[in-house]
Amino acid sequence: MDDLDRLLRMDGGGASLEDLEGQVWRRVRSLETSRAGGRLRGVAVALALGLGLVNGGVGASLAHAEPSEMAVFGMGAASPLARLEGR
Repeated sequence: MDDLDRLLRMDGGGASLEDLEGQVWRRVRSLETSRAGGRLRGVAVALALGLGLVNGGVGASLAHAEPSEMAVFGMGAASPLARLEGR
């Protein structure tokens, strides 16, 4: 108990303890709002990534280039397998 009494008698740098509880609750609220903002950013990034993957996959599966009239002069025209593709 002597140590506790000595610590209580020590001057804590002149800091007032009158509004200590209010300061603690303000700090807790600020931490909660910053964490909520972090979660919201995480959800937004995940949603954007998922949307991009879906759009990219659908876009890639629907995007087929029409064969050009000049394709007979290309490198693929020399291969007999090019005629078996069915395009």
